[in-house]
Amino acid sequence: MAELRRKMLTRIEAGDTPTAVARNFRVACSTVYNVKKLNIDALKTSVDQEWAAMLDTDVIKATKAFRRRLESCVAANGGIFEKK
Repeated sequence: MAELRRKMLTRIEAGDTPTAVARNFRVACSTVYNVKKLNIDALKTSVDQEWAAMLDTDVIKATKAFRRRLESCVAANGGIFEKK
């Protein structure tokens, strides 16, 4: 396990995103984040990298889905609107 942690830490320090490291080593993202407790600056950098790596189509799809959910919530006057 120590060897795996060392390899993951090396990839993080080389600039790989935690998601990429998790995918490459076939572990959960939480495992990667626990390898090295990130400071605030490193966390901001990581978030920026993950955001930049997102496809525009994924962002648009998520935004549209969120908008539909908000519209459903408003139409239900804040009540239950989930489909069963």
